[in-house]
Amino acid sequence: RAGRIIKLQQGEYVNLESIEDRLGAVPVVSQMFAYAEPTEAYTVAVICPDPAVLRMKCAEAGLPANDDFAALCADPAVVQLVLDEITREGKAMNMWGYERPRYVHLESEDWTPDNCLTPTYKKRLAVIRQTYAEQLAAMY
Repeated sequence: RAGRIIKLQQGEYVNLESIEDRLGAVPVVSQMFAYAEPTEAYTVAVICPDPAVLRMKCAEAGLPANDDFAALCADPAVVQLVLDEITREGKAMNMWGYERPRYVHLESEDWTPDNCLTPTYKKRLAVIRQTYAEQLAAMY
């Protein structure tokens, strides 16, 4: 979609769909929404992590793999773990620094056609932007 190409503050053009497609292949990511403000120099993301992979990564890192997935997603150490994983994979994919999300918000519930997806499982961009407006603003 042409509307998903954003010009950042320093003049770089960023294709948000491309970021979602490339980083969506990272095992810890189940679903992802990349976002950028034209007045800022970096991108951010809302990520629905894969519960099994996230718990495995937490165990590998020595973090407590809480049974409450919502509490696990809210833990700052877990958020940093996912951000580090995304950054590492993005570097391996030769993504530019301004393309890799600088901050992420973890959502414990997967998106479904009942909330943030269309019946054909495409993202409802306006709904996602509105639902996570507070979290997106906090990341900037």
